[in-house]
Amino acid sequence: MLRMLFIYILFCLLFLFALNAFGELYYYHRFKIDILKLEELTDLLFSERVLTFAQQVALIFLVPFFICLIFILCCWMKDVCSKQLFPWLFLFIGFAPYPLFYPYIFEYRLAGLILALVCLILALIFWLVVFHIRSFELNYMGIHLLLTIFAWTVFFDVTRIDGQVNLRYYSELGAASQGDGIENVRYKKFIYVGSTDFFNLYYNLSENRGEVVRK
Repeated sequence: MLRMLFIYILFCLLFLFALNAFGELYYYHRFKIDILKLEELTDLLFSERVLTFAQQVALIFLVPFFICLIFILCCWMKDVCSKQLFPWLFLFIGFAPYPLFYPYIFEYRLAGLILALVCLILALIFWLVVFHIRSFELNYMGIHLLLTIFAWTVFFDVTRIDGQVNLRYYSELGAASQGDGIENVRYKKFIYVGSTDFFNLYYNLSENRGEVVRK
């Protein structure tokens, strides 16, 4: 069980690094800025763009612990339940998170549709494992839950970044350069979107492109 826990922690850690890098790339891509030309990929691995520090800790430690508890519960159920009942109970546990996604499918349109498609694929694979490849059902349960949580996390983080982008568009319009030491009036058409160690990053509203200004 400890080995399983450590493996899930490793998977969550790798996923978190990939999510942080993706979140930074996606955010700056929305503003037409190639952040990889300004920052190393390793600099993007530690970010709170998509998850707060507390959420990152929960993902790395609490999610693997929760999945291991579910695995123990399923092992117990297999011993006490009949062979006819256990697969359906097992399937119910695996499908339980999916109704939580339903309200977001229509609210977020394309992102919701992609989430629904991913969940459908995961559900189909899980059904095949439970009813047709039964020798792998318990081992696959943890993988199924982990992938489901990953899919959910990516969906909410992408929509959160979209919200950050919209906030930049509508709440900072025309006030991009305030407080950054740039007084030229032409920067009033810029939206401030972020910075690196050596550059301030802006989005040019009139020309629909990113701008990089050395500090």
